[in-house]
Amino acid sequence: MPQMFSDLCRRSKVDPRIIERLVNEKRDFNLDDLTRKARVEDAERRSAIAQRAYAKSAVSVPTNPGVSFGYEAGDLIADLVSPVVPGSIERKYPLWSRRNSSRLLNTQIAGDGSISETSIDLTFPTYSEVPYGAKQIVDLNAVAQSSDAIDLMGAHMAAVQSDLMLSREKRVADLIMTGGSYASGCTSALAGTNRWDVGPATSTADPIKDIRITAKSAVAVGAKLNALAASTPVLEYLRSHPKVIAAAGASASARVVSDDELKRVFGVEYILEGSAKYDSAGNAAAASYARLWGTGCALLAVRPGAGLNQQCFSKTFRHTDLTFRDVQDDTRGVRGMTILIGTVEDDEVVVMSDGGYLLTTVVS
Repeated sequence: MPQMFSDLCRRSKVDPRIIERLVNEKRDFNLDDLTRKARVEDAERRSAIAQRAYAKSAVSVPTNPGVSFGYEAGDLIADLVSPVVPGSIERKYPLWSRRNSSRLLNTQIAGDGSISETSIDLTFPTYSEVPYGAKQIVDLNAVAQSSDAIDLMGAHMAAVQSDLMLSREKRVADLIMTGGSYASGCTSALAGTNRWDVGPATSTADPIKDIRITAKSAVAVGAKLNALAASTPVLEYLRSHPKVIAAAGASASARVVSDDELKRVFGVEYILEGSAKYDSAGNAAAASYARLWGTGCALLAVRPGAGLNQQCFSKTFRHTDLTFRDVQDDTRGVRGMTILIGTVEDDEVVVMSDGGYLLTTVVS
């Protein structure tokens, strides 16, 4: 190819094969017209590559908030502990006082026919959703050269969603496992031989008492606690604890209690197991993994799929759903790069602080 066309390719950043083909098709040409046609055809080619990449991943693009690249639906419990509620323009939500259901009124109609007057104790606290985002750089050359069996675009999209979901799981776990999220009198800590992982020879631990008496029967608690949320290690100690096994009606000390038996023993509807881990070292060379849900055990009033007017311990107000978009960067790589971006706007809020009880450091 003549030097002038090589210079044209460098200036226009157009695939040299397009320039060469156009030159061969028409010997009599205007240089500006050639550049314009080459850029149009090159843009169409890039668009076709991107569309093919998205088409290949159409079946596997993750749209279910319970499914991610690194974890499956059962591993992440944030949506159960803090159900997503559509955000409102006013950024407010209705909050009924515990007194509404606890007042003891004289409801007898008086002789003159008068009826006791009462009022609803309703407030409208505000929230402020926070924008969250993650992105991946997709090499369109690698996508174009990949076989149909390799879904690079789908993998990048799933990785973005996984980053956003794991970040949300960490925020919710921190909210639930922090004593400051609970009303006064709704937290306590276990120490020494009272912890559930202490060996039987020296143990004074009693998970039955801790959960059914200390937590569920606390006077400060203002709602029925129907869920137990904890990390996998905490639940494994509960499943194999001798006193829990005995309460389940088994004599064999080596057996493990099922989740259905745990529900019956502790009087809850849900056992919410947070099994996710995260790399606490961040981008450091050596990974260091930690449990998202820590060493505590939370007894909560949960209502999966709760609406704006239904009460539970925590809700997530979502103003903008998980959204994907892509930005083309034609200045990088052989065929350009696609910057794949995922965003969401959330605010995780404790809406009923006396609707839960937190036991901290239940295991070492």
